[in-house]
Amino acid sequence: MGIYGTAEDAAPAETGEIVIDVSYHQGVIDWTKVPYRALVRIGYRGYGTGKLMKDEQFDANLAGAKAHDKLLGFYFFSQAITEDEARAEADFCASVAPTGYPLFFDAEWSRSVHDGRADSLTKAQRTACAQAFCKRAVALGYQPGVYTFTAFATANIDYEGLCKDYIGWLADTRASYDKTLPRHIHQFGQTAKGGVPGIGPETDLNRIVKALPTLDKPAEPTHQEIWLDHVVLPNAAAMEFYSVAKKYGLDNDKAYHAKFVEG
Repeated sequence: MGIYGTAEDAAPAETGEIVIDVSYHQGVIDWTKVPYRALVRIGYRGYGTGKLMKDEQFDANLAGAKAHDKLLGFYFFSQAITEDEARAEADFCASVAPTGYPLFFDAEWSRSVHDGRADSLTKAQRTACAQAFCKRAVALGYQPGVYTFTAFATANIDYEGLCKDYIGWLADTRASYDKTLPRHIHQFGQTAKGGVPGIGPETDLNRIVKALPTLDKPAEPTHQEIWLDHVVLPNAAAMEFYSVAKKYGLDNDKAYHAKFVEG
């Protein structure tokens, strides 16, 4: 985890809906009592093994949040070191989580000693991984975004550039934070233990400071077109097709080809 700032629980000046983010760190959650919508961690790539892992509480959190209308979206802790690995992370998310929600590429240090497999990436390499993840997430049906914290955003990933196309989720707990960095969601602090009803451990607090973009959905089809290549139909089906073709004025040898054969 990174160092987000120096002052604790310094709520941003912006107004907006408060949301939380949850993972196995929050333990078993009583979703009947949780008052906020949540971003749920799908999983992570091991910083040593590189193995893709589902968060230990993901299934329970997904079910609980959806059942009580508290599901805002998802995030995945990346340790991808290539663009192919980043795309595989997005595929992994789609294999366990419903589409149609925001999905964030979580970019930060693996741990305080910075010895994870992705910690030595250059800024350009990490940005390319984030871009690959987000592009794949779009293709899979998610609204992609990038999560990181201020110091990391300025030195280790092109957060501002990525935010031109994707949702920005930025952590900064300082009272006087960099307001020039773009963000849709601001992680501004953490509650004390039990600070969120239904959750025992500490829980991150975020605020939606800019409306999240809506997911682009393809337009509903207005008509259907059919092309036929060389297809051999049995007699009954052939006669049925012939009747339909005749009904719509389709000419033999132009729109289709048919001939009588000895059976």
